[in-house]
Amino acid sequence: METPRSRIEALSLNQSENFTGPLAKLRLFALVGLSELWGHGSASAWPYPNRPITLVVGCANGGSVELVAGAVAPGLAKRLGQPVKLENVVGASGAIAAVQVALAEPDGYTLLSGSIACQDPSS
Repeated sequence: METPRSRIEALSLNQSENFTGPLAKLRLFALVGLSELWGHGSASAWPYPNRPITLVVGCANGGSVELVAGAVAPGLAKRLGQPVKLENVVGASGAIAAVQVALAEPDGYTLLSGSIACQDPSS
């Protein structure tokens, strides 16, 4: 009776035969091709993104961080194929926005744009 261990030993004895010779390249291409098909199949099962993305801005409206986020959002939307909605959450130098994003569902649809120097532009 053949056991799993005897199969492994038989494979290890034939290992040099499996990876040399005229069929070695064919086996390699088949392995790479199958891995590519498997990878694309699993990626297409969960398309990202399939709904709008929220970009939470942790600084005041009209500040430099909000201006940069507003400039980045259209390019991000074009590249991802989904709208990117800016949401200004002001207070505590961006900490409130950071907590909001940290508590959001961890699905990649809520992003944070902030700075270490969030200040009120009127001051």
